[in-house]
Amino acid sequence: MNTFLYACERENRIRGFVLLFPYCSTSIIYQYFFVNLPSGKRKARQVLERMVKKRGTLKRFKYGEYIYYLGKKSPQWLHMYNVTKFHFDIYFNLQNPQKIIYYKREYEYPFGKADALYYIQLRADGSGIKFFLEMDDETHEFKKIQQYEEYFKSKLWIKEFWADPLKKGVPRFPMVVVVSERKPPDSEIIKVVHLKPGSVVDWVANGF
Repeated sequence: MNTFLYACERENRIRGFVLLFPYCSTSIIYQYFFVNLPSGKRKARQVLERMVKKRGTLKRFKYGEYIYYLGKKSPQWLHMYNVTKFHFDIYFNLQNPQKIIYYKREYEYPFGKADALYYIQLRADGSGIKFFLEMDDETHEFKKIQQYEEYFKSKLWIKEFWADPLKKGVPRFPMVVVVSERKPPDSEIIKVVHLKPGSVVDWVANGF
């Protein structure tokens, strides 16, 4: 493959990546695509600048560093960026990123919609953790825990493939992980984990 075709293929992969992970930072794109290349940071900046200024295949704005996106800038961009950052704080800090067995952004269930659903393998026997992600913007009263409780009580979730991924006959409801400065409501029937913004890397390092 000649240099031009390789560059076009890489740019297409980056564009697809930003489509899958909206509002993606320079540092995330660098770590995913360029970290093992000689002068990787410089190369990442050159490629991204070409895609924005010459090709027009990406858009960007500054938020500490450049944030890349497609289409019209959403009023919810910061929320979407925080969901993307959460994902890669996990991905880049797992010893084996392939242990993320299942990831679905904006996971819809009968009583609402989670920012994401994860199943991460932690042990050789395939067992691990499952959790719904809720990125709390703290702009409204947080009522999501009630929705998850209703989902749990409905037992509709038992039919989902992730309820018993190892086929042991023991379906388990995912934890609900809430990233917020404020403490979410407690629950007596589901497990709620509260993470402060910026604490995800430590959470991963400590084995979840």
